[in-house]
Amino acid sequence: MPYSKEFIDWTGAQGIVPDFEIRLVSGNMTDGMSSDVQCDGLHFVGMYKRSDGMLLLKMKSSNEEGFQYQTFLDVKRVYVPNQPTPVF
Repeated sequence: MPYSKEFIDWTGAQGIVPDFEIRLVSGNMTDGMSSDVQCDGLHFVGMYKRSDGMLLLKMKSSNEEGFQYQTFLDVKRVYVPNQPTPVF
């Protein structure tokens, strides 16, 4: 069961060793690229970087496709509710 460092940081989970950092994996992704990295804690099964650089997490879902994309910031706000929206 893989867990990201962000999941541990956002939840304060104890006794879990992170397998990867979303920041590092996404930093190596170019626009339009997908990754099959997964995080059981955050319930995502992949990542996709849009052509505008926005990172989307491929979240497990009960819909017909079995997943839906959500922005990284939307997922983070579930765990860190007062996260400000960055201005670019």
